[in-house]
Amino acid sequence: EAIASYRAVIDAADPRADAKLLAEALRRLGNVHRRRHELDVATELMQRSFEVSLAANDPSLVGEALNALAVIHFVRGDWERARQEAQRALAVAGDNDAALRARVEQNLGTMANAEGDLDGALAHYQRSLDAFRVAGDRRGLAIAYHNIGMNKADRELWPEADVSFRTSLEMAVAIGDVTLRGLTL
Repeated sequence: EAIASYRAVIDAADPRADAKLLAEALRRLGNVHRRRHELDVATELMQRSFEVSLAANDPSLVGEALNALAVIHFVRGDWERARQEAQRALAVAGDNDAALRARVEQNLGTMANAEGDLDGALAHYQRSLDAFRVAGDRRGLAIAYHNIGMNKADRELWPEADVSFRTSLEMAVAIGDVTLRGLTL
């Protein structure tokens, strides 16, 4: 149903008049295909979203498309390219888009964690936490606290992990996010 809906928006959108809507729909449809592990289709859609965003001169959408491309490259196992795209997304976000910066840092933390670089992952998660705080994104904050808790648990720093998990749990309960609450528990 999501695929059909995004496809309808894409088909109906005028690339000049509805560029931002088109870029968003392309990226979201690409994410659906990525989740289904249809990576070639996802890459094509994300690349098109990037190009439409660039033509629309919308830095936020450009950064979102680059971040989404980074995730696809990470899933493919092309971690170097994933980091390059994520760094490009961070450059686009700069100091003006804290929400985007937070999500990119979160993804860079996940990449570092997957490579066993716990120090690097923690640094990214901390920057993500700071950016989510600036953006006022409570769900993002809860996720960042959860990831910091996981990082501390991996190091067997139990009291610090507990503080992060409890903070994440309080936020998850406050915003009513059952999935995040279960994950944190």
